Amino acid sequence: MSPEELGFSRVSQEALYGGGHPPEEAAQIFRNVLNCRATDAQMNAVLVNAAFGIQTIEQERPIGGSVYKWPKIHCMGKRH
Repeated sequence: MSPEELGFSRVSQEALYGGGHPPEEAAQIFRNVLNCRATDAQMNAVLVNAAFGIQTIEQERPIGGSVYKWPKIHCMGKRH
């Protein structure tokens, strides 16, 4: 399955985290996602991973499901 099939644009590794950064930077990116301060590419990568993780448990749920609504609800008015 490609990012385009899920409604996302393909991005480079550098757009997600730049590659080769220490765990502290990865932790900051994770906090940025939770606080709605991550880039669109970072937020979308987390959402796609979460969707596939949820589908391994709830196999009847389509990948698109309600997971993609989370940033719109959670981050409403918080994105910088």
